[in-house]
Order: sequence, then C-alpha cells, then structure tokens
Amino acid sequence: MNYKTAYSQPLAGCIATLIVGSVGVTAASPVMAQPFPKKLPFQTAQSSSLIIGNWRLSNMTESSAPTPMVPSTDLTADFAGDRVTGTGGCNRFNGGFQTRGNQLKIGPLATTFKACEEPLMTQESRYLKALQGAQRYEVANPGQLTIFYRTDRESGTLRYLSQNTNPGNPTPPAVQGTFQGRGVAQGSAFTRGRTATTVLTIDRDNFGFELTEPGGRTDAPRARVQYRGAVIRRTNGSVPNSFTLDGRVRSYTSSANLRVLNNTTGTCRIEVFDARVISSSCRAATAESSTQFLGLEQF
Repeated sequence: MNYKTAYSQPLAGCIATLIVGSVGVTAASPVMAQPFPKKLPFQTAQSSSLIIGNWRLSNMTESSAPTPMVPSTDLTADFAGDRVTGTGGCNRFNGGFQTRGNQLKIGPLATTFKACEEPLMTQESRYLKALQGAQRYEVANPGQLTIFYRTDRESGTLRYLSQNTNPGNPTPPAVQGTFQGRGVAQGSAFTRGRTATTVLTIDRDNFGFELTEPGGRTDAPRARVQYRGAVIRRTNGSVPNSFTLDGRVRSYTSSANLRVLNNTTGTCRIEVFDARVISSSCRAATAESSTQFLGLEQF
C-alpha cells in the first residue's frame, strides 16, 4: 500500500502536518502542532492507556455546533503503542502520537493516495487536519473518547465510540426498542443550533426517527421532522445499548413547509450510546430534508 506523507523542516519546534491527496496532488493547509504546556489547570490527569483501542467517529463539532457528515461513511482512529492508524472515509492513514496526562499530540500522518467523490475528500481533509491539531483528550465514560483540537482556522471536538469488542460477552443487537436524546439540531425545519429532542424507534428491520424543537409550556412544538424507513445495518459498541444504525429512508415529514414525502429515498445514520441518542445525520431526496443532531446534554 502506497502512502504519501510530508516531512517538515525544523521550525522552532513546530511540526508541519499531513499532505492529503486526491487526483493531482492536493495539499492540506499546515496545522502547527503546539508544544506541551507545563501545566493544564482544571484538567484531571488520565492514564495514556485509556486512549488505546479502536474508535469510530460519531460526530465532529466546531464551536459547539454539529458539523454535517457524509452519510454512511466510517471515520476511525485506532491507537496502539505510540502509533495511530485509521481511515478518513476514503484513504487509510498512519502516524505517531504522544500523550502527557490529558494532553495529546498526533502526527505527522501519512495517507494512501486514492481519489473519492468531493464530499468524501473534503470531509477527510477536515478530519485529518483536526486530528493533527489535537490538544487534549478525555475518556469520560467507558466506550467514549473526545479529542479537543485547534487548527489555524477552527477549534472543536472529535467524538468517538469504542469499537473494541469482548468476544466472550458480545453486546446483543438492538432488535427493537425506543431511544431518546436531547441536544442541538440544525437543517430542514431547524434554525442552526436549536435545542431539540429526538426519539428513535426500532421494530426489527424498520425504524422511525423524530426530531422536535419544543415549544413553551402550552405551545405546540416549534418544529418537527420525521424519517421512517428500513434498517440497513446495526453496528454494536462495547457498551450495552450502544450501537450505530444505518437506515434507508422511505418517508419524510417536516413541519417547516408541511412537506410529506412518501416512497422517497435517503439515508440516516444514528448513534446511540448507553440507550441515548447522541448524534444523527439524515436526509431524504430533497435538499431541505437534511438534518444533523448532536446530543450536547447527554453526559
């Protein structure tokens, strides 16, 4: 497997970042790795062994706002020893990492050199830049990793769910049930960054997913969007009642313009952790049907 990487020249202790490839060489803007400060107050030290394992990205945020993700793509980071490997949704990557307490440095990284469609390449470039801008990490709950990053253009968080499994005690698949969440939604009927509640209902191979912006004490909901369809795939996490659901949308309803679409097409990816919806990215056939949700108040 061919890897493409860029190596920095010594520049006052800074490290230049990954070159992300597509057809014809496309270079990512450099992310300058920050040296470890002597002390990070108000952070509790964690063992570096907590980050070791296989992780799959559940969502990216910038300034506490959820970032739309390309549906049905897997972005991963697998930490072992002092190396990190994974996929950006199109290309594989590998590189080194260092920890000191909660502080984290990643890169430089090397990637394979494969071309994919533009949405995937843009998402991958942003993800890999964010990884190489890593500042610190937290493993606040079993099976959940958060990496806090800062680049030359933005700061935000990468949120992961563990993909480590225990063969002797596997998590049973979620065949049916109802899972709720509370956080922030955007897209379709929702103004950017609006408080919303979610309800995911699974009945064997069918699912229903509803996002609602609550009204006042006596008012009707300000906005409501519903997706219904068939379950394509369920990927179970290492924590009970934790899984990722990929679904094919068959119907869509929105209160924004009283829009009802039956026999439509689309996709949904919904993340559930400890029986609570923590993120989603759904869309139907029309542009205004796309929504993203981030469970900011789950933990």
